[in-house]
Amino acid sequence: MKNQINKTTACTCPKCGKRNEQIIQKPYPMYDKYTDTLTKWFICDDCLTEWYEHYRLTYDGAGIIAFNYETLSRDMVEFDKAGKKKD
Repeated sequence: MKNQINKTTACTCPKCGKRNEQIIQKPYPMYDKYTDTLTKWFICDDCLTEWYEHYRLTYDGAGIIAFNYETLSRDMVEFDKAGKKKD
C-alpha cells in the first residue's frame, strides 16, 4: 500500500515545523462512519500548537488468498474498486 497511514504517523507543526507524534486518546484515530474520514489530533511539543488532520478513506480494491477446490491450492484473488473480481 503506497498511501498507508500509520495511526502514529509523525507530522510537522504548521507553526514551527517540528515533527510530532499523534496524541492518541483512544486505541485508534477518531473515525466518522457517515463521511468515511479519520481525524487525527496533534499537539506540538515546542510551541503547544494544536491541530487536526482529516483523511478521507477510499477503497482501491483488495487482494485475498482464496482456496481453489479444483486444484486443492490457495490462489491470490484481486478485486477492483467496484468489488468485481479481476481476471
